[in-house]
Amino acid sequence: MEGQQGGVDELAWPVAYKELLPLIRTHWNVEGEVYFRQQLGAGKSGALVYIADITCEGINGQAILKLDLLQDPDWQETPEAERHRQALEACPDYGAAHLPRIVHTLEHDGRIAILSTVIARGLEYAAPWVDCGYGPALDVIRRLSRGLLEDWNADYQIASGMHMPQDLLADWLDYRLDPEAGRLHRFLSDSCHVPPQQPSFSFEGLWFPNPVAFACGAVELPSRLRLRAADGRQHGDLHGYNVLVRSHAAAEPDYYLIDLAFYEEQQHLFFDHAYFEVAYLLARREYAPMAQWEAMLDHLSLFHRAPHSPGLWQDDVGLMEFVGVMRREVMNWIERHESHRLSFLESQYLLARVAAGLNFANKDISDALRTRAFLYAAHNLKDYLTLNNVDWPKHGPAFLFPEAQQTAPQPEAANGEAPPTTAPPPEKDRLYEHLVAQMPMPQKPVIAVMPFDNLSPEAGHDRFVGGITHEITAELSKVDWLSVASR
Repeated sequence: MEGQQGGVDELAWPVAYKELLPLIRTHWNVEGEVYFRQQLGAGKSGALVYIADITCEGINGQAILKLDLLQDPDWQETPEAERHRQALEACPDYGAAHLPRIVHTLEHDGRIAILSTVIARGLEYAAPWVDCGYGPALDVIRRLSRGLLEDWNADYQIASGMHMPQDLLADWLDYRLDPEAGRLHRFLSDSCHVPPQQPSFSFEGLWFPNPVAFACGAVELPSRLRLRAADGRQHGDLHGYNVLVRSHAAAEPDYYLIDLAFYEEQQHLFFDHAYFEVAYLLARREYAPMAQWEAMLDHLSLFHRAPHSPGLWQDDVGLMEFVGVMRREVMNWIERHESHRLSFLESQYLLARVAAGLNFANKDISDALRTRAFLYAAHNLKDYLTLNNVDWPKHGPAFLFPEAQQTAPQPEAANGEAPPTTAPPPEKDRLYEHLVAQMPMPQKPVIAVMPFDNLSPEAGHDRFVGGITHEITAELSKVDWLSVASR
């Protein structure tokens, strides 16, 4: 019996996928048993992922076995295995170094099994990016940001024609901008009491453009905002658990990209960078006070520093360094390859961050997270409007922060049965099952840096004293084994 070792039933073949087992044996030429060593995940979509030891045509040893429900044919989505093959075939050298290989797939009665190689010669030798220490994580961020453009998209193209900014947002966001199919319009009107077509809103005494109204064309934009977009490959679901890092000693730790269910062969560049950024910030600051979130967004802004801003909270310094490294790599790539289209591509990068924020705000997550994602989109849209000198309405209703109530947890499937699927169109809400709910708490000593007092009679030394506090905090935040508490 599969899953049994030494008479102890550790992991049994799931009941919901029992009809696949004899077909897998036949079509994959399986010899002996299929042994489950470890279950890696079980998402809301019904997907079950295991490390399995299997002997079959094409592989003899450990592999990743994913059992999932087939997508609704009405969605007309390309299957995950086919997207994975497209990614490998489109860029073989990058794929060989950074992507697992699909060995077999099998579909039957609305279910699918996918068998793929294990990266880094075994998961014991790799760890999710979110579990890396400060130094390795920062190094991988730099290599990942650069590699996505220089290597995976070495054959990028400048799209033909000139496109309005709403065109790019519509391509990235698709159904999410639809008032019926998406959640954004209902979130704004029902939870925040801002009409979706209202051009602007006020929050904490400042005005912000409404990214939903902007994306849906509530205000006519000047034709000079048309741009030439850079297009290439897109992972589509790039976050800290879908980037694995080789954890054994190496001069330059390799990284691997997994879960290409949303891969696109031709899409506007920079969305992966933006998605990784906002996913990381939301996961690390899910429960942060709104003042702390606003201070972070203000610090990341290109132009708008809020008057009387309290500045970064002390343990946010390290987070800002990760974001800064990724952004600098993108801008350096633009300078190297498209310096004569700098304004076009910097605008495209800002619009990608708007799209990534709205993408998260559309997910089935708590209103607290949804609000943070929406404000992230609004901050980046404000930078875009300022960069392009757009005269945008600067008044509107107050944005009411909804109560921070977490979405009720979904019931676990009983006896291995897969939970029922639901429309609307496919979206990986299971990201937060891994990225937030299962994120391990840091097991590190915690240190707090108390503000220094200016004992000098000169009031002008206050800035110098504050700088000492900031510098000490910044240096301590770079120590892998130490956690720096916020003030």
